Amino acid sequence: MEFKIEKLSEKNNDEWDALTESSEQSTIFSLSHFLSNSNEIVDRFFILKGNEIKAGFYFPINNKNNIIDSNTIIYSGILFKINKNQKKVNKNREIFKITEFFVDYIYENYNQINLTLYNTLDIRPFLWKNYHSNESLKFKVNILYTSILNIEDFFLKIDDEKTNLYNNLDDQRKNDIKKANKQNCNFERIYDPDGFYKTFQNMMNDNKANITNDEMEKTFISIKKILKKDYCYMFRVKENEKTLYYTIFLYYKNIGYYYFGAGERKTMTRYASTFCIWESMKYISSLGAKKINFEGVNSPNRGDFKLSFGGNLKQYFNFNKQ
Repeated sequence: MEFKIEKLSEKNNDEWDALTESSEQSTIFSLSHFLSNSNEIVDRFFILKGNEIKAGFYFPINNKNNIIDSNTIIYSGILFKINKNQKKVNKNREIFKITEFFVDYIYENYNQINLTLYNTLDIRPFLWKNYHSNESLKFKVNILYTSILNIEDFFLKIDDEKTNLYNNLDDQRKNDIKKANKQNCNFERIYDPDGFYKTFQNMMNDNKANITNDEMEKTFISIKKILKKDYCYMFRVKENEKTLYYTIFLYYKNIGYYYFGAGERKTMTRYASTFCIWESMKYISSLGAKKINFEGVNSPNRGDFKLSFGGNLKQYFNFNKQ
């Protein structure tokens, strides 16, 4: 029996979230509420065999029917339905066949593809698409990395300096935390989307970042919406009543996600950013998080900074077809 596609709408949210909750490939970005508040056009589908849901997949698109990269939906994905009674050899074979079906579908139905998949291990269907054809007909595959930090030490509720987490920090990060404590920096959970947005705008302009005002505004609207849900948390560090740094973290299925950080060049200090992230991770740990996903270490400066917290590299993939 062949696979078939079912395009989803809002009425399928309960079924979709049931798959998201059970799938080993899901992330916070899979949730129907997150997707609907991402300020993106999102295509979602089930892959069925007969009437049985075998998998789902999702990604943002634009009005030209292109699969696009997104500032708010960091990872797209294929979510496989778990069959605990299935033999491993049959499971692996089925995952390959479903992925192959997915690759064929997007190749034929979208004009351009810029697709970032997380928790996808078997990428052979992408590599083998048009295997014997001209290079221009093949997918370009980019290997990306994020940092995954185990934060279970925070559950011990002991002094920072006695934890393995602290001892595994880069020396500069340790000094930053000490200095922030010495300066009596104030860390707090806060709901201040307007303050964050102003700081974020100024930071992007200071850094001459490749992001338009429209993209920043779209990102801000999304953040305002998801901050109202219990999986999104904003934090702030102040010193002498002056705001130095903001972070936004997400939390889902025992994993915290470092979503955004922002500080203005004229006011922020390095120790404030380190301290804000450190204390944010403690807060997320108190919710039950065992790991932090830093959501990408794919540029030299940001990558080095995030890795200085002591995490482990994890690969994920971007697939491109023009």
